[in-house]
Amino acid sequence: MANVDQILRRATRLENCDGTWHTWLRLLERVPCSGKQLHDAYVAATAITHKIPTIVTQNVPHFRRFEPEIRAGGSTPGACVGAGRAN
Repeated sequence: MANVDQILRRATRLENCDGTWHTWLRLLERVPCSGKQLHDAYVAATAITHKIPTIVTQNVPHFRRFEPEIRAGGSTPGACVGAGRAN
């Protein structure tokens, strides 16, 4: 739980709004996705809607498909609070 508390103190929660839904649908028209890729597309759509230019992730290839609307930048394990598992 300490890790969750660190994330909550440092993170900014973004609203889920109609703009995100429309951006997501537009992305899916350009970049066909299925399964778990739909979640990546929704994360990208949320960033685009809120004018966040870069997603920092350990899964860069999953987000590169959404360029040029969004950039994907790499992260090493432990570089971010609450970073995901190492590959």
